[in-house]
Order: sequence, then structure tokens, then C-alpha cells
Amino acid sequence: MTLQAYDRGVLAVQRRAFEQAREQLELAGPDDRALLLLGQLAQQRPRRAGRSGAGARVVRACG
Repeated sequence: MTLQAYDRGVLAVQRRAFEQAREQLELAGPDDRALLLLGQLAQQRPRRAGRSGAGARVVRACG
């Protein structure tokens, strides 16, 4: 079974591999779910430690 780009992006977010997630979500094209998640990732501040930032909200939204 092959995962779709959106699913690979969600898995990358859960691993906190945000750069990989962005790449996969961009490959998903006009998928509304991917666009929403890309928007959430865009609000994320890079190098934020802990689980209280936007990255934590993205992970909670995905899983």
C-alpha cells in the first residue's frame, strides 16, 4: 500500500519533521486538508522548543 502525499505529510508532522511535512503537503496539490495543514505550519515559529507552540497545535490537529 502506498501512502498519498497528504498522509506522508501528516506522518512527518507527527514526527516533528516539519520541513519534510511541508514538502509532502506541497506535493499533495489542491487537497483542502493539505492546504489547511500547510497554513498551520506556516504560522509555526522555527526552533520553538516544547509542546506549547504552533507545532504542538498542528500535531494535535493531525492526530
